[in-house]
Amino acid sequence: MRSVTSKTEYATLAILELAKAQLKNELASAQEIADKYGLSSPFMGNVLQILKRASLVETERGAHGGFRLIPKPDEITLGYVAALIETEERKNRPNRSEELAARSRSPRKDAASQTRDKLHEIWQNAEIKRQEYLNSILFSDLLERNEVEQTFNYTI
Repeated sequence: MRSVTSKTEYATLAILELAKAQLKNELASAQEIADKYGLSSPFMGNVLQILKRASLVETERGAHGGFRLIPKPDEITLGYVAALIETEERKNRPNRSEELAARSRSPRKDAASQTRDKLHEIWQNAEIKRQEYLNSILFSDLLERNEVEQTFNYTI
């Protein structure tokens, strides 16, 4: 089963923080976002550049500059951001799909190959369900959940 990568987590947190800033008509810097979550600022900057190339964020230069989310939080899903980052990461990785395709072209269909094919089908179906679920979650939903949690967060 696929797990969430650091880049996907950073991108999700960045979009969430930029969505909060958007509601206040403010900007946020990579440093501010990274500091809030105890993350690497240079790595957050790299992730924000990926989001910028994808036209999800824009930058404003200057003393009070930073990043701004372009779409509204109710126009972007968690699945879209995850797929964007995962696609970017696949570009930098060896291609396993060629290896799997070569196996499937093999005339050998022994029990081990059939088992592998069946498991591959299960993983593909699980990935489809995962993506459907992530595509059902808007960043505006996450903002609402976050506001509710903060409302009931009491410190004694």
